[in-house]
Amino acid sequence: MKKKFLSFILAICLIIPCAFALTACGGGGSQPDLAGKTLTYVKKGTVDWSAGVVSYFQNDVGTTELNLEDFVEAVFEADNGIDFLEELCYYSNQEINSIEEAKIGLENFILYDLGNKNPALVFSADGTEMTAYDDTDYEFKTPLKTYSVQKDGENDYKIFDGQEQVSQLLVNSKDDIWCSGSVFTHSGVKKLSEVSGAENVTIKFPAIDGSSDYIDVSLSSVKLNYLVTGTLTYKVK
Repeated sequence: MKKKFLSFILAICLIIPCAFALTACGGGGSQPDLAGKTLTYVKKGTVDWSAGVVSYFQNDVGTTELNLEDFVEAVFEADNGIDFLEELCYYSNQEINSIEEAKIGLENFILYDLGNKNPALVFSADGTEMTAYDDTDYEFKTPLKTYSVQKDGENDYKIFDGQEQVSQLLVNSKDDIWCSGSVFTHSGVKKLSEVSGAENVTIKFPAIDGSSDYIDVSLSSVKLNYLVTGTLTYKVK
């Protein structure tokens, strides 16, 4: 009887580590198979303050521009500038009392605006196709484009448009899927005339002729161009 009891205890001791091993190897869903899954863009990233620019095109003569950081500082210090920034950066849902808060607000706006430019992705049941839909097409009624998929290993998905590989997905976890290639976009443009109060804010831009002079420009005549650096991230919906 004692021998049977000891055998039972030994069996339990062997089962427990096996259970932990199974969980670590996929039982917990750390690297899910994307077959039949829907993916959505995760609104995070790093805005490139030096690469992004705000431009003003004057009378078909030429363009003058500021980088994003100088733009934020100029608007923050302008008359009615803080009111405009709070309107532009409404995703932050907070008052702007400093340049640093203004930069955080603008970064939040950019990341949400970028989300509208990156499609929702729906994988077929067998995982061999991926269909892109507009981010606002919540019922997936109007496909934008369908791609073929080749899975390489456990977490590498290569996306093809015909015979050409155009993108790639690397699955780290269900909430951390790295994506790259032409299916996705890191940049965007926003006409500031679309933002309430732009007509009430004037800031200084470098002169068109390249001199050391500055010209006064209404924000209603300005375009904001942004770039998000690093790898865009998706998650299983």
